Amino acid sequence: MVSLFRQTLTISFLLSVSAAILIHPVLTFMGKEVYAEHVGLLYMLLVAIFLYALSMVPHYGLYAMSEDRSIIVSHAVSLVVFVVLAALVTGIFPIYGVPLALSGSFVIMLIYKSVAYSKLKKKQIWVRKEQAR
Repeated sequence: MVSLFRQTLTISFLLSVSAAILIHPVLTFMGKEVYAEHVGLLYMLLVAIFLYALSMVPHYGLYAMSEDRSIIVSHAVSLVVFVVLAALVTGIFPIYGVPLALSGSFVIMLIYKSVAYSKLKKKQIWVRKEQAR
């Protein structure tokens, strides 16, 4: 899991930075001014995607231990958080409200899955035997 987290963190970070850097030459090539005006949305969505990718690490751990309930609950809680945040934030930041709400809901999803995985891992007998060595 530690290796998976490091790989996910590294690859997600590199791809996000690459997309953030390469978007400007691509937009210049395309010549679409409306896209260039709203490039900030891309940056916010890259943050959201990065958070979602990180949340998949504990997701895989939960899935491997057949803890589907925690996965479903984390997604349901994140949906509620997204709807509430989107309703609140879009009134203040009409264009950026949805990406901000998406990032907020993915942070909650990451935290929920990480806590659920940590608690489940502590209950596993094989983990306690490994730590005793």
